[in-house]
Amino acid sequence: MNRTERANAYHSYSHSAGDPAAGDRAGDDVGTSSAATAAGLGRTRTAIAAITTGVLGLGYVVGIGVYLVAFVRQAGRVLEPVLLSRGLSMQADVGVGQSYRGQVEGRTVQVSFVPGRALDRSLLNVYVSADAGTRAAIGVQRPLLDCQECPLVDWADLTGLQAAAEDEGWVRRWLSAPEHRAVLEGMLGAGAGDGTRELYVQPERLWLRARLQRVDPSQVSAWLDALLLLAREAEG
Repeated sequence: MNRTERANAYHSYSHSAGDPAAGDRAGDDVGTSSAATAAGLGRTRTAIAAITTGVLGLGYVVGIGVYLVAFVRQAGRVLEPVLLSRGLSMQADVGVGQSYRGQVEGRTVQVSFVPGRALDRSLLNVYVSADAGTRAAIGVQRPLLDCQECPLVDWADLTGLQAAAEDEGWVRRWLSAPEHRAVLEGMLGAGAGDGTRELYVQPERLWLRARLQRVDPSQVSAWLDALLLLAREAEG
């Protein structure tokens, strides 16, 4: 065998036996690929778990929200039996509260009630139509939602109340009878219950606004009777 033939035979043997270094590199590539696949699967599982937790958490929050809205709406109907018995009918919802409207003793009466939430007190508004033709505001402290520019009425007979009015003489005539002042003081005074209450006389109506911690339907019905009496006197 000459030199050329021996060289060719050697190369043939090398290729047929394989390259040990190349085999090691191939093994390393396979190991690296397996580790990358495992890491990718781990990340996928983590992402799926996070998404599942988020969906469940969102569902819980939505469920609690629906429950709270339903609870507050039901609480907003606490006045429904007494107001329906007085001839009012339920109107469209006021957010999470209720609104009622109707005729009582020939006068248009409208009531809106929003129950308290967390630290907020319940809000009650009662409107009774009356041809008063003037403006006044009465409360334990000076009311600020209307008649802001009206002068204070200097009248000692309004025990524990402050009144502001466009026409002081009208207020004195309106509340000239002691029993009428007693009705007003019973509705607005400190002994009338918790929370704050204000009475606004407007040209075409009387408006009672109350912020209450506890709502007593029978008391609200009594306040409605007081407003009807005062509305008659306002037109007298």
